[in-house]
Amino acid sequence: MRNLIKKNLRRAKTVVEREISFYSLQPREVNLELTHRCNLRCKMCGVWMKEKNHQDMELSAQEYSEMFIQMKDMGVKLVTLAGGEPFIRKDLFKIVEAAKSQELICNVFTNGTLIDRDAIEKIFHSKADKVIVSIDGNGLVHDKIRGVPGSFDKATRALTGIVAEQRNRGVVKPELDMHMTILKENVADIFKLFTWCRDLGVNFSFQPYSESNQQAITESLIEHEKIGSKRYLPHNETLRSSDDNIRVMREEIERLPVNFYTKLLGSFSDEDLKFGLMSIKKCYITRNFMMIDPYGNAFPCTNLDGYLLGNIRELRLREIWRGEKYRILREKLSQKLLPVCRYCCHCSDNLTLAQLVKIILRNKFIPA
Repeated sequence: MRNLIKKNLRRAKTVVEREISFYSLQPREVNLELTHRCNLRCKMCGVWMKEKNHQDMELSAQEYSEMFIQMKDMGVKLVTLAGGEPFIRKDLFKIVEAAKSQELICNVFTNGTLIDRDAIEKIFHSKADKVIVSIDGNGLVHDKIRGVPGSFDKATRALTGIVAEQRNRGVVKPELDMHMTILKENVADIFKLFTWCRDLGVNFSFQPYSESNQQAITESLIEHEKIGSKRYLPHNETLRSSDDNIRVMREEIERLPVNFYTKLLGSFSDEDLKFGLMSIKKCYITRNFMMIDPYGNAFPCTNLDGYLLGNIRELRLREIWRGEKYRILREKLSQKLLPVCRYCCHCSDNLTLAQLVKIILRNKFIPA
């Protein structure tokens, strides 16, 4: 009960800070893609298909260290290290330690397959605040989605290893999440993965996959420039759910403890879930969040990675945040969202207060 109260208070605090930052343009979070290199070939991810033969051009640990000083000066609170696969970087923990030296909350998002005994030791030594491991199905289901045999065993072994080390040390940090992207292939595994997480003592988080399309990208323009991301375009085969997939997903979610995220998913219509549509009416992300790719290019979010705001090797972070390109984008989004925004992967962060209240007060899980 105490943990539940703490989580709810933390969420309430986040919502208040988000509302303030919408008007004050106070940056709260930066997501860093440390590399586009990855050892997996996930169906729902387009990052590994990006140019990745430029390891020598990736930002150095020293450049990240200097960037974290700028972030602290700007008031940024949270930095998330992602990829590609961040554990491919040999200097990952130097980067984590540099973030912590500036008193930033530092989360690491990983597929978990490269976390061995040595990496577990370094996770604790670096003082990372949270490790989020992606698991998208049970056993072979996960391996098929991730494109590499044995991925499930390695990822689950990483989580169990970190939990065992927590218990040995008698500590609660880092916080541990197992994150699931809900696809048509894994809808029947939702409750099974939740049960596994509950028994292990780690958080279970999930989100529906938001698959974009070429038309939305073509029509998302700023001054005649296409800025929509291609990373969520389907490849190999479409990931869109059928009516049967959605029925199974609803049955699985209904078995979970009722919380904001189960209510949120329950508020989606069948059409939303089938086509990856998100009920976004307002963009908070562009007023408190920024992404930076491995080469220092800053952009607003994953859905708009075609809109480059500037490069941190040429401009200071504050100049990019307050720059003309970001001002133009924010002004346009305040008037009307872009077509690609309908597939927003930051859905829960962009819900209005009215939408949040409506979801929280829902009595029934499944929409009529």
